[in-house]
Amino acid sequence: MNRPIVAFLLVLVLYAVASEKVRAGDEAAKALAGTAAALIDQGRRADAIRRLQLPDQPLVALGAFDLLILHYYWQKEDLPVVVDLARGAIVYGRSHAESEAAAEVRSRILLRVKAIAYNLASFTWPGWGEEGIVVRKADREQGVTAADLNLRLAKKLDRGSKALSAAYWIVGAHQLTSGEPSTAAMSFERAKHYAGKAGDRPGELMNRGYIGVALALGGKPMDGMGTIRSAISQLEAEGSGDALFYAAQLADVGRRLIGADWRNGGGNRRIESGPVVFQFPAWGAAGRYHILKRLLVPDSPYRREARLHDFEELVLARLTSMQRDLDPWFYVPGTVDDAVFAAAGKGALSPAEAVSLSEVFGVMEERIAKLRAAHEDVLKAFEDSLRTEQAARSLELLAEFTGVPSLMLTIFAVPTPGEAAVVTRLPGSLVIEVPRGGDMDRAVIREVAFALLMRKEDVLWAAVDGTEGLSSETLAEGVALALVGGGPEQAWAQPLGPKLRKAMTDGDLETLLAEAVEAWSASRGK
Repeated sequence: MNRPIVAFLLVLVLYAVASEKVRAGDEAAKALAGTAAALIDQGRRADAIRRLQLPDQPLVALGAFDLLILHYYWQKEDLPVVVDLARGAIVYGRSHAESEAAAEVRSRILLRVKAIAYNLASFTWPGWGEEGIVVRKADREQGVTAADLNLRLAKKLDRGSKALSAAYWIVGAHQLTSGEPSTAAMSFERAKHYAGKAGDRPGELMNRGYIGVALALGGKPMDGMGTIRSAISQLEAEGSGDALFYAAQLADVGRRLIGADWRNGGGNRRIESGPVVFQFPAWGAAGRYHILKRLLVPDSPYRREARLHDFEELVLARLTSMQRDLDPWFYVPGTVDDAVFAAAGKGALSPAEAVSLSEVFGVMEERIAKLRAAHEDVLKAFEDSLRTEQAARSLELLAEFTGVPSLMLTIFAVPTPGEAAVVTRLPGSLVIEVPRGGDMDRAVIREVAFALLMRKEDVLWAAVDGTEGLSSETLAEGVALALVGGGPEQAWAQPLGPKLRKAMTDGDLETLLAEAVEAWSASRGK
């Protein structure tokens, strides 16, 4: 028999022996746990812990401890028993590890100790608010010690980035509920860093949300709540099991620790209207930035209503002096700090400019908040208008006509003191300036029609092929305007109205586009 075959068979034999030992150890741990549980239920907790502390089988003993800790937390909801068991296991396990000569066995013992320390830290964190579990001050103190031990062991045993992320998170969680929000934010930042190194995107976003909780508890409620909402929105968009679990967890913890409900009036609000889903990100960087930009425009409605003070003019001038396009960083869900840091991180802002821009937002925050508060009812009325049966039916007809079954549109709704709706198109989203008493139906239907048509860009390109000066976007814009009765923006499209109605009845998009191209060419004298 040659050596490779012998080696292979030896590996199989060793694997089978090891597997049998693991199974035997598991069974022994279950039996030991059963014996100890009987003692605990008789009120003999100290005797149970002594019975568990086997002199020569540390892995079996720690396995039994682990089973009991989980049982008395989840099934019995008896935290005092859990704390005593975990403390006994940790002392026992560390003692055995110190006296163990074999490095591999020592590492396995400490891994068990680390897992028990993490569970103790988690089970004694008051942020969960588990029904039936009362966390005493003494329990919290044990949890803080266990969280620190778990972090030290994660480093000592070189458990990798994911373990370090979890370890820093539980340390930060206890700092959060111990009145140390600034320290907690630093721990969550480290946890986020290691989640990124591990390729754990949901973990990164979750820790970003906890940074928001720390900010809110540390005296920055607006930034904190914006960060939490943004993290929850992005986790929900990720859509994985972990991401959705973390989103729900963040919402519950935020409500419990800060008293804010992210599900009602916070986070991404979604409105389904026929085949279209409108998504409204939380009021954050985009709305604030948009208003600042409008305040810089001479004779804008914003500027007329604001009546800026001289010092505000000077502050806003800093934004003008940067002379660059910051739209990609600000017209996204998230807080002002998120946008500033992202822009600085990619070199779009120097460190000095980032600080200066943050100061601009800080100075103008009260002015922006007053404008939004004064028009809050307008924004609500706008959202309510999208929920009507008439709106849903109009959008269904558009979807049927274009052959696009569904569409999601992200809308940053911003109040305007002006009389007309103004729409700014961005990649994947819209900024809509909503006027008081203005008719928004026309603007929304036009934008949905445009977005649906642009999803049929191959059909648009086929229609404009060979027509010099006409783009697919201009063609879609004209047809969208014709749907709502035309407008001065694309006057050539106004005569399409009667033809449009027939085309929609016949479901003939291609013919309508051909006639639109002819109308455009005629308006240019071609």
